[in-house]
Amino acid sequence: MDEDTKCSLLKRAFPPGLEDEVTSIETKVARIAGIYLNYETINMNKDIFGKRSNRYDYRVKNHVDLSKLFLQTHMTKYQAIDDSCDSSAVLGIIINIDEFPVAVRSYAENVDTQFLKGTLLGLELVKEIRQDTSILAKYANILKFNLENESEKRSAADKVIQDELITLNERIKTLSNVKKK
Repeated sequence: MDEDTKCSLLKRAFPPGLEDEVTSIETKVARIAGIYLNYETINMNKDIFGKRSNRYDYRVKNHVDLSKLFLQTHMTKYQAIDDSCDSSAVLGIIINIDEFPVAVRSYAENVDTQFLKGTLLGLELVKEIRQDTSILAKYANILKFNLENESEKRSAADKVIQDELITLNERIKTLSNVKKK
């Protein structure tokens, strides 16, 4: 461990009960792409400090921050572990935390690698998405056709009104010429 890392580790502050868990997980966690826990993703560290990790705010404030430590930066856009936390992020958490049973981690890895690659679940999702987009496309075409028809009808009505106005204008001119004589 270099001097900057030691200095940074001393600055970390955890809520009661989380420090031991994080330290234990940090020593056991499989290093993803040669990096340690990803502190870029919490406390706006990447936005504020960029790659200067010695200046990061290492405080883990809640369970969501803790979960983000195990993921790559682009997977940590969620604010809570709910619908905003997509399935790939959840699978990444399960795969990268050694505390989950081996069977759970291996199943999560299989789901993650086989997603949309010919598995039954992937094919069902593709079929459902295809059906939904097909329905939306048909609806959009109907709307377009109706709008084009309405537009054509309005153009024709505008033309009729314009012709009527021209005719009326000519009659008015004719009547005013007759009155002047």
